Amino acid sequence: MHPDTITELSKAVPSQFHQALFQHCDTLMNMSYDQMQRHYSEWDKHADTVAGFRARDKEDARAGRLGEPEKMTVPLTQAQLHTFAAFLFLFYQQSRHAFE
Repeated sequence: MHPDTITELSKAVPSQFHQALFQHCDTLMNMSYDQMQRHYSEWDKHADTVAGFRARDKEDARAGRLGEPEKMTVPLTQAQLHTFAAFLFLFYQQSRHAFE
């Protein structure tokens, strides 16, 4: 970090520099939010898929009325992701125990 920036940030009383920095950060955060909010519904849909959730369709309703089994989804992907995350945790931590 530049020495002038360190000096300005070390001041006890906020200066014009602080206000300009805050305004710049606020602008960047709003810009990020505007871009990322477009993806929220898609991310929720992918999270439901990974967790094994599926909406009940017409065939499921008919099977339910007839006493037949409805379709189901086995959440294998979620188990695979959790196993991989545990592996990465162990790999980067270099610990003998996964859960301490």
